[in-house]
Amino acid sequence: MHTSLVEKIILAVVIIVSIALFIEPVIQRLRIIQKGRGSLPCDRFGERIARWIREVLLQGTVIVGRPLPGWAHALVFWSFLFFLLETLDIIFRMFGLESGILGTGPFHQFYRGILALVSIPAFFGIVYLLIRRFVSRPPSLGKISWTSGLVAIFIMILIATFIATSFFMSEDNPLFKPIIWIHLLTIFAFLILIPRSKHIHLFLSLYTTFCKDFELAAIKPLIIDMESDDVDEENMYLGAEKFTDLGKYTILGSLTCVECGRCYDNCPARITGKKLNPKELMLNLRETFIANPDKEIIGDKTFSDMIWQCTTCGACTFQCPVGIDQPIAIIEMRRGYVANSIFPDTLRPLFDNLESTANPWNYQPTDAAKFIAENKFPEYESGKILWWMGCMARYNDRYRKVALAFKKLLDTAGVNYGVLVEEQCTGDAARRAGNEFLFQMLAKANIEMLNEANPSMIVTTCPHCLRTLKEYKDLGLKKEIEIVNHSHFLMGLINEGKLKIKATAGNSAAGTDGGKGTDSAKSVVYHDGCYLSRYVGDEGYRNPRLLLAKTGATIHEPERAKRKSFCCGAGGGMLFTEETEGTRINHERVEELMKVGADEVCISCPFCQMMLTDGFTDKGIENAKVMDIAEVLAEGL
Repeated sequence: MHTSLVEKIILAVVIIVSIALFIEPVIQRLRIIQKGRGSLPCDRFGERIARWIREVLLQGTVIVGRPLPGWAHALVFWSFLFFLLETLDIIFRMFGLESGILGTGPFHQFYRGILALVSIPAFFGIVYLLIRRFVSRPPSLGKISWTSGLVAIFIMILIATFIATSFFMSEDNPLFKPIIWIHLLTIFAFLILIPRSKHIHLFLSLYTTFCKDFELAAIKPLIIDMESDDVDEENMYLGAEKFTDLGKYTILGSLTCVECGRCYDNCPARITGKKLNPKELMLNLRETFIANPDKEIIGDKTFSDMIWQCTTCGACTFQCPVGIDQPIAIIEMRRGYVANSIFPDTLRPLFDNLESTANPWNYQPTDAAKFIAENKFPEYESGKILWWMGCMARYNDRYRKVALAFKKLLDTAGVNYGVLVEEQCTGDAARRAGNEFLFQMLAKANIEMLNEANPSMIVTTCPHCLRTLKEYKDLGLKKEIEIVNHSHFLMGLINEGKLKIKATAGNSAAGTDGGKGTDSAKSVVYHDGCYLSRYVGDEGYRNPRLLLAKTGATIHEPERAKRKSFCCGAGGGMLFTEETEGTRINHERVEELMKVGADEVCISCPFCQMMLTDGFTDKGIENAKVMDIAEVLAEGL
């Protein structure tokens, strides 16, 4: 391609100016990220690269979350990647390298053919995305983004100019050079726009997806030395009090947000009419970080109400295509408020009870000891499986029935197990409500007790205990101790032939829709608890269904199930507070379960059992059966 010296100079100037205008705001944002606490993790490098390829290059999360828009976005993204190389080839040719970087032979023709195959469906994809954003406009997308429209126009211009110069005209055509210039100027205009709009995610998401934690909403422990005489309590860091106290990854996430609204579509607080909107949370954080990153969090009305409405269910993080971890930002801000003794009044009894009696309801530990003794739960001895009962199994009358059912299953299978009479609350609710100091006080006592017991395995019926016990390993619990949920453990017993379950008949109790029930094969609807399905992963939703299938029950699924399940409303300490805005989250979930019309609701979490039972009662269905899988299996012994 022949170009004059003047054209080369102009192109060089355009390139330099465009790169400079791209770099300046990027550097500004990198400096903001640098102000945050902690570091961006790079461990397990190979696993991170594999995940990066799956989620970025292959657009896995983008497609799975919303298939039609996801495929449209993926096609546009892939065509854009191909265009980058083709554009570089054009630039080199304009500077006098006749072969460019793709050569002049068959490979370049093959490459152009692939690009044409990708760009044509990408053109229709961008048209669909334009219609979706500017015509159909689903609420999750929020206000109109004119930069999105401009980017769409840029991409259509790139596709049109490529098709025109590659297949419909030769270099001798007088229109060829002007069209090439339009192509190049469009690319450089796009480059300048990227860091000045949400499309900076094209650059920053390369890092968020690489650096994000392998576990959902992984809380980083604070270093609190409660025994040292040199502790400076006034200057001890206990949570985010100004915005730069938030972690580097949180800041990176807010700057990366693509504004797709998937978190908006899946947040139980937002769906039920609360102030909390995880998308707006991150956009407000972005705005603050850019305008005044050293601003105080405490007292900021933008965040002070919404942070206390999060159930830490993880639906936002699970759905996010660029790896943003919204619950961590919320927990860090809660920590800052609690460190300043500012929190909802409804959390005061929780904190006081945990501090005085090491359980959330102020029961005396002797009540648990009496229940354990009267029902002949074996005490833990070295070499046994340790059953971590959790506060609900120790103190709650309804959930004690689950504990007895699980005991029956263990005894039938001949499991050598034991419980700890001195067990205290894990501190799950305290930690997620922002009281890290109280959490670590409870954790320290439990970790000392567990390390001394030194079990090879801990099994628990509570997914919240499961998660928190695993977090103890960041604070000194022995790494080699295996910690599993009872659904996992029971599945293992069945697979090993130690536990045999007979199919059970239906029941005549009222169904979850208020009907009369049946006497034929039992029909159940399974509710996935967030801390088992999303936090544990595929095994967390598969095992309970496999166990229920062993009973011969007909399993029905609600609309939102498995890793996309809808929260019961209890997590994040919210079990111990009151919802004062919108619809109650458990009511929303119960209404969805009622539509299935099954005989029973089955669960694998004590929090879910309490919230769903209350929800059915509020709906006038007093005798609806909300059964733990342990109870259902015990019926089949």
